[in-house]
Amino acid sequence: MIPLHQTVAFLDSFLDVKTHGEDTGLVISGRPEVRKVGAAVDLSMYVIDRAAALGCDLLFTHHAAWRSTDADLVDVKHKLMRSRGLSLYTSHDPLDKHPEAGTAVVLAQTLGWRIRSAFCDGMGVLAESPASGTLTEVAEHVGEKLGVAPCLFDSGAAISPVAIIAGYGARPEWMAEAKLGGAMTFLSGEAIYFGKLYARESGMNLILAGHYETELPAARAILERIGAALEVETELIGDDSSHALSQCHPR
Repeated sequence: MIPLHQTVAFLDSFLDVKTHGEDTGLVISGRPEVRKVGAAVDLSMYVIDRAAALGCDLLFTHHAAWRSTDADLVDVKHKLMRSRGLSLYTSHDPLDKHPEAGTAVVLAQTLGWRIRSAFCDGMGVLAESPASGTLTEVAEHVGEKLGVAPCLFDSGAAISPVAIIAGYGARPEWMAEAKLGGAMTFLSGEAIYFGKLYARESGMNLILAGHYETELPAARAILERIGAALEVETELIGDDSSHALSQCHPR
């Protein structure tokens, strides 16, 4: 058991948090002592209830409850957190861009791919997938590692290097930057119509493996860091409903 402020200080330092905005840092202060830390991708109601049931004192989430995504449920979720006595620490951009525990970095490591360089202000990485194998086989490898059936858009281009931005990363402006860096394939969680259109018209392969699934490895990685540094009990809180919502359908 350690003081909450010590846990927060570690996270602020590790994530290089300069200021606490609405989506980064300690959002809700609960119990003053931390015995157990839970981590999840989303601040969903299921995750909040699960964290409380597991005896967590602090919940770390990659996604905050934003007005743009959660609308009127922001206040509901924060009230639920307070009623459970839970502290909430969220980190979106700092975790995405972290050189060791970033969402793209950890995703590449999870896939066993060698990272060549970073792009998009550290949001993404260029990585080398195995030299042999078809794009379908590469996508199958991604699916096996993440527990998902990826959507695949094959332009007929070579496979490597692969640009990776987790979550909602397949945006035309980011894909264009990756292409300038030599990327032939773009791996992300999801894309709107225009991302898919850009891939087709620019000649890039596109693999979409789920917003939730591509960011879950980073939540696991930050939890491992917390446990090792602070010697507190930790638990990754998965959400099968988020997994289902994250599935993409190419048609």
